Amino acid sequence: RLDVDARDCCRRTALLWAAEQKQREVVIQLLNDSRADGNARDSHGKTVLIYAIWYALVSIV
Repeated sequence: RLDVDARDCCRRTALLWAAEQKQREVVIQLLNDSRADGNARDSHGKTVLIYAIWYALVSIV
């Protein structure tokens, strides 16, 4: 089973990495998984929501 909170050398979780790579479907799947930490920050202090907005993975109205 995948550890959704595992981090790489830049402190990115799978959720942060997917958002940074513009993988919308993966982001949605991981966010729907209650175990994924949507508040995790990378080494630059950015959260998945920041990446998702930057790359237009989500829209805010």
